Amino acid sequence: MFEKIKSVLGDNLVSIIKYDVGFVERFLFVLKDIDILVLDKIKPFFQPVFLFLTKESVVNGVDVFPLEFFNIKTDHEVVFGEDVFKGLEFDKEHIRRQLEFEFRSKLIHLRQEYLSLKGKGLRSVIFAAVPVLTPLLKGMAFLKNISVSEDGLIDKVSHAFDEDLSVLKDIELLKQKNSRMVDEDLLVQRLMLLLKNLGAKLDKLS
Repeated sequence: MFEKIKSVLGDNLVSIIKYDVGFVERFLFVLKDIDILVLDKIKPFFQPVFLFLTKESVVNGVDVFPLEFFNIKTDHEVVFGEDVFKGLEFDKEHIRRQLEFEFRSKLIHLRQEYLSLKGKGLRSVIFAAVPVLTPLLKGMAFLKNISVSEDGLIDKVSHAFDEDLSVLKDIELLKQKNSRMVDEDLLVQRLMLLLKNLGAKLDKLS
């Protein structure tokens, strides 16, 4: 598949980067230029896990997508070509601002999900909390100059921000046990409190 894409794109292809979002493996194709003709060339090979960006949009987009690009930089593999993320530097205020937006947005979203879902649907939202919030926790670790490694990340962020993140560890334990006895209401309540508190703490850092 990649060989066909490389052949079609030719010198326009700068690099292919493998990265993860949650537990999903994704691929970023960095091009010199993207127009309708280029899109027509790659359309036959397109998959939902593919993302196409220009090198310019990566290099100059660190203030627009700081958290997304930061997470790719901290954990990616160059499949082909140039490592366009290697030299990227991130402004802590840009990261902080997006983190506050993400936590407040996710709080609103969780409330809406609670109102509209029940049973397995709501449980799926709860069980997705850790992979969804992990990129945000890495951003918070960056703000405090601590390791963004996922090993012990919850405890490190909890200590650095003096915030109880135990609900995330409890959710992971329930998920691993594949437990059917889940108190969705209590977990949602704890998650909402966590999102609210983290949003407020990030606001105070501004």
